Amino acid sequence: MELKFTAMELKFTAMELKFTAMELNFTAMELKFTAMELKFTAMELKFTALDLKFTAMELKFTAMELKFTAMELKFTAMELKFTAMELKFTALEFTALELKFTAMELKFTAGMLGTIWSSAELENGEGESQDHSPRAQYPSTQPEGQQRQPDDAGAIIALIGIRLS
Repeated sequence: MELKFTAMELKFTAMELKFTAMELNFTAMELKFTAMELKFTAMELKFTALDLKFTAMELKFTAMELKFTAMELKFTAMELKFTAMELKFTALEFTALELKFTAMELKFTAGMLGTIWSSAELENGEGESQDHSPRAQYPSTQPEGQQRQPDDAGAIIALIGIRLS
């Protein structure tokens, strides 16, 4: 009977060993599955790292674009300032030319008026004009019998024209 009992114990031990072997196989399968999960997680981390690198590159590119845009804006501002300076210079130059031309016209007009008044004085005799110019309103300061030089009025008006320029 002891042999039977020992044989049963051996059978029971064999069954326990088979069960332990099955448990070990199951644990091995679990470890393989965990290893596969770790590999998948590692791949996901690599993909995330690549995605972060790509995002960093995009941010650098965007920063470069912003710097370039800022440079373009500065250049445009400089161009606008230069254009404004050109416009001011052109306007000043044009105004100066207009003033010179106006002064020349005034000189010419003064000379013509002087010539006309001198001619009128000569035609009327003793330097007195019969027209209604401002000079006709005031009496002559010259002694009687003397005639004024015919170009005095023209010279005065020409001096006024020179003064205006």
